[in-house]
Amino acid sequence: MKIKNSNNGIKKPLLLQPKLSMKIKIIILAVLVQFFFSCDSNMYPVEVDLSSGFKPEVVISSFLNPDSAVKVLLVSNQVAFSKKVKPTAQIISSTITDIIKNQTYNLIPKINNEKLYLTTNEFQPQKGGIYKIRIETKNPTSILEVTDTIPNQEVKIIDLKNNPISKETSHSCSFSFIPIQSDKVIYYELVLYKQDLETIEPTMYHQNNIKSYDQLITREDYNPEVIMLEAEDPSSLLFRLDTAKEIVTINFEYDAPSAVAGGTYRIYTFDHNIRVQLRTVSRSYFNYKTSLYMQEYAAEGDLLYGMAEPVKVYGNVKGGLGVVGSYCKTDTTIWVAGRPNVDNK
Repeated sequence: MKIKNSNNGIKKPLLLQPKLSMKIKIIILAVLVQFFFSCDSNMYPVEVDLSSGFKPEVVISSFLNPDSAVKVLLVSNQVAFSKKVKPTAQIISSTITDIIKNQTYNLIPKINNEKLYLTTNEFQPQKGGIYKIRIETKNPTSILEVTDTIPNQEVKIIDLKNNPISKETSHSCSFSFIPIQSDKVIYYELVLYKQDLETIEPTMYHQNNIKSYDQLITREDYNPEVIMLEAEDPSSLLFRLDTAKEIVTINFEYDAPSAVAGGTYRIYTFDHNIRVQLRTVSRSYFNYKTSLYMQEYAAEGDLLYGMAEPVKVYGNVKGGLGVVGSYCKTDTTIWVAGRPNVDNK
């Protein structure tokens, strides 16, 4: 057996070193197995009553705008993860009042896709109108009231440019508009609709997720670009302007409809139309949408920072839960050519 002097002068047989290392590995493996099995054996299913402290309440939601009739969704709040669905409250009365004209209209209950809506055909909301919704129910007994003002102006779109991003199915857009001139904060929402011209139903427009790296967008708290990794792009971009500007330009990106050619793995995109819609929204609308996005991202978690603190979604309904917001809009549509081979361009 060969003997080698170590640095400290103690002689150790070289052939014993592999045996000692293997023994340590076996001990570590045994400890880990025992640890995992002991953890598993101590885990028992525990019943958790999430209905403790639950308070039944009526929930309403509606977005008023001059281009559609009044439609208010009415539901009941539910116990989290419960299989027993709470029935919708019984309606005693439901009205909407035009505050400016001092006229009140009845909201008529209608069932659509097993959901209860309150609607009226007696009038249509107007720009600048102030509307108050009042609903009285029983089981549970409640009186819900909420008021919101539809913005009185829409913006003017002056330019929309679309450019494909090299070797990607994404497109980059430059969008310019003349904002509302005001000394107050004005709230906006940018929405993109896409129409695939090579599908079975080419006439259908579908809302498309979009993203932007512009400071005007990323400064808003809801935007995931600066706080999350691998986050899904939001379905719209919300922002505010607190100073009057002559022209505002926003750059954003979206994914074009695409496919892979069979056998060749060649990626190509389809001809499509995009409709860019810019909404001037009420403060209630803005607060609700941004808090909703923040809640969704908090629930999704983050690869780097883990789960975020829960976020409460904004509501403005007195006597119940939910939100009533409003907006007016303008839009523009352009045709975008497909690309036969994305990898080469």
